[in-house]
Amino acid sequence: MSAPNAAAVRPRLTAVIASLGGGGAESVFVRLLERLARSFRIEIVVFEERNENAHVPERAGIPVRIVPKAGNKALFLLRLREAIRGTRPDVVLSFLVYSNIVVPLALLGTGIPLVLSERNNCRAQLASERRGAWKRRLLRFAFGRPNVRAATAVSEGVAEMVREDFRPKAPVVAIPNGLDVEGLERAMAAELAPDELALFGEQTVIACGRLSPQKNFALLLRAFAHGGPFSRKARLIVLGQGELEGELRALAEELGIADRVALPGFRANPHAWISKATLFVLSSDFEGCPNALAEALFTNGCCVSTDCPTGPSELVEDGVDGLLVPPGDEKALSGAIETLLSDAALRARLSERARARAARNTFETTTVEPYERLLRN
Repeated sequence: MSAPNAAAVRPRLTAVIASLGGGGAESVFVRLLERLARSFRIEIVVFEERNENAHVPERAGIPVRIVPKAGNKALFLLRLREAIRGTRPDVVLSFLVYSNIVVPLALLGTGIPLVLSERNNCRAQLASERRGAWKRRLLRFAFGRPNVRAATAVSEGVAEMVREDFRPKAPVVAIPNGLDVEGLERAMAAELAPDELALFGEQTVIACGRLSPQKNFALLLRAFAHGGPFSRKARLIVLGQGELEGELRALAEELGIADRVALPGFRANPHAWISKATLFVLSSDFEGCPNALAEALFTNGCCVSTDCPTGPSELVEDGVDGLLVPPGDEKALSGAIETLLSDAALRARLSERARARAARNTFETTTVEPYERLLRN
């Protein structure tokens, strides 16, 4: 009997993330694993039960194990250790801050190779959290474990922050989120229901993201309310859900723009909406490398973004394929929106260049291939 072909044996990859909820990082996590499943035998470990907006990886035949984090933290780490070891991994990939803390702790002494991935501006994120200083110390400990063989970051800016703040012994590699161009084209072509189309105006400004402080949609509402004549005739749609929904609705009422603002909630396919708007706006105070902006540069092409740390300046060249404004600057954001609403020629020029640049940034070459090389090594 001949020996099995070693090249045909796929390594075992266990991928860990807190949740498969509807965020951009979770979407990238699932899309990446679906493609890596061609080369790896993959299992996913999560800590939270799925919700109605979850990204579901079953179409790629990837099993999901749930390790609830409720209760005693030591017992949770023990359950997590047993779950990961039960998958018999050749390598473990961990996504996002919480996983990057608990996975190295759970695997202390096992020698199982780890790759940690930071997907957000970890410095700003931790500074905004109640236990941020404590998490920062834990992350420095986690990144220093000898079985952490590499770290990845979603942008060059985040990679530099990881090096400075957590001082990892392993190399830190920036691997941006490329675009699934064919998938975006299919998503853009999807039809909206008549009641959804009714939310659009003759000109429509659109934004998308969690309704959370980081995204600063309050800044966008104020900028939209205080805009010029074109803004006053336009509509604003903000896609997403989150803890600030009530506050944002109240602010729209206070600003006198509630009749021109729609918050229709989470949409599994935001691209069909974004492609039909006049322009897209990102108003965040900080990002890692914003998926919503990267995708909107292709699906819409006409984009305004705060030049927040980190990511937007790696995606947009100001005045060439989009407009960048200082973060938190209501007047500058309002002026940029008004400029684009009032200048069709500028919109067309920016859109042509943005879409051409975005189309070269494919998910396969920009994201999947670098991860496959890294994980195999």
